[in-house]
Amino acid sequence: MPAPTPQSTTPSTPPTTPPAPGMCPAFSAAMSVLGKRWNGAIIQTLGAAPQRFGDIKRTVDGISDAVLTRRLAELQGCALIHKSADTTTGRDHYALTEKGAALLPALGALTTWAEEWAIVPHPASDPPEPDHDTPPIHPTTQTEEDPTT
Repeated sequence: MPAPTPQSTTPSTPPTTPPAPGMCPAFSAAMSVLGKRWNGAIIQTLGAAPQRFGDIKRTVDGISDAVLTRRLAELQGCALIHKSADTTTGRDHYALTEKGAALLPALGALTTWAEEWAIVPHPASDPPEPDHDTPPIHPTTQTEEDPTT
C-alpha cells in the first residue's frame, strides 16, 4: 500500500468559526484562515518556491518562531501547505499544495488592489497587531472622577 501523501494526512477544513448572519459560509471560512496575521505572507512566500523554516522567517519579517510554527501547523491543517524532508539533505521544507497554490491569483489581485488604493497601515491610528494568538487586552474605562483634579 503506498504511503499517504502530505495532503491526505491533514484535515482539509479551516477552523470552524460561525459566519456572521447573512455572510457566505465559504467566504467566512476562507477569511478565518486568510484574515489571520502572517498567513497571507506565508502563502505568498511559499508561492515563489518551497522553503525551509528559517527562509520563511527571514522573508516574513517580524514573525516570531512560535507564531510561525503555529501558522505553519494551521496552514498544514487546512491542506494549504505541506511539509516534507529534502531527499538529499533530510532537512524539512514547506511547499504549497495545489489548494494553496490556487490562492496565489487571489492574493495577487488583493496586492494590486491595495497598491492602487494605497492601503497601508497608519502607525498613529492603527497599532500593530500583537505577535501572538491571545485576545487583545483593552484598557478599562475609568468610571470615577480623578480625585487629584
